Amino acid sequence: MSDQLIDAEELVRRYTPTELAETAEAYMAAVTDWGYHLAKPLGSPVEAPVILAHFAAMLAALQLQPGHRVLDFGAGSCWTSRMIAQTGCHVIACDVSETGLAMGRKLFELQPPIGSGTAEFLLFDGYHLDLPDASVDRISVMDAFHHVPNWREVLTEFLRVLRPGGRVVMAEGGPHHSRTPQAQEEMRNFTVVERDMVVEDFAALAAEVGFVDTLVAIYAGIPHLVPAAQFTEELQNGATARHAAIAFLDNHRLIALDKGGEAELTSRSPVGLAAAIRLESVDGRRLTVVVENVGTATWLGASARIGVVNLGVQLFDAAGRRLDLDFMRVALRPDGSATVAPGESVRLSFEVPVPDVRPFRLTLDLVSEGVAWFANIGASSPVQTDVLG
Repeated sequence: MSDQLIDAEELVRRYTPTELAETAEAYMAAVTDWGYHLAKPLGSPVEAPVILAHFAAMLAALQLQPGHRVLDFGAGSCWTSRMIAQTGCHVIACDVSETGLAMGRKLFELQPPIGSGTAEFLLFDGYHLDLPDASVDRISVMDAFHHVPNWREVLTEFLRVLRPGGRVVMAEGGPHHSRTPQAQEEMRNFTVVERDMVVEDFAALAAEVGFVDTLVAIYAGIPHLVPAAQFTEELQNGATARHAAIAFLDNHRLIALDKGGEAELTSRSPVGLAAAIRLESVDGRRLTVVVENVGTATWLGASARIGVVNLGVQLFDAAGRRLDLDFMRVALRPDGSATVAPGESVRLSFEVPVPDVRPFRLTLDLVSEGVAWFANIGASSPVQTDVLG
């Protein structure tokens, strides 16, 4: 075995992205037992804490909302794609390896996400993302961008497919990643590029491509345990916390690239939700209600998987005890699919079904399905009817 260090940048100069994509596929295709890859991130109890710490930080920086379209770039066996889908997002699992994506399809078959999250699979040719302009909200890159030889070209593609207000978040190695024993072994034996991440140089490149901001996280990914008697003192002086963060960040980087522009505010998020609700009339069991969007977010209709805004009717007995949180829903538009823009009002007239208990009261509020009841986030003042017989 040679003691000479492999230079990652020399590999970048020697091989084309197409050739390196082929070596990546050959690497994955040679795996005969998929067990470790399908078990990720828990395939190894030694590796899992660092992987999960990095992934948790990436999730926090992504600031995901249910219904977001997320490009999971360099997805490999797609465990990150599955976990992001579990948050209610639509994930595009993207990789240069057909075998990796086959593993991902198997993983989704074995462990389908619970809830509304969905996924599709996209083979990357090393140059061009087969996606429309401004078609994704977020791009996640988990320990993969350091394998990319053509950073400028791929970053340009990221910028193209991101919507205004979009963000890329990368969990990567640090400035001496290429010199670690594992990276050297991968490059020597499998021609896998293992590039260093120098954030100052990378930020300059991202700015040249057109990203408006590059942010780098400071955090301690792995816990540093101290005796209970020393905990409060250590917390107050901060020295141990600083050392723990510095030790973890020695060769780990979490980087966020912001495209700029304003993302459209919708009812997929609590941000910008606000409503005024008025009970106009009660005629027997027929109620007429006027609701106004007094916030800054557009209310989505039934065509949205997450964040559909309905009038929610809750059932109470005459003494004020809630009997049914989800007694009934009323669509805001006749066809159920149209949106309600900020400043718009909607007038609803509907018949209340006869409940099992009488007399009864009703409380009227708006609900963004899968997100929140408006009153619970301070976005409305619910209206309660008088006692109905």
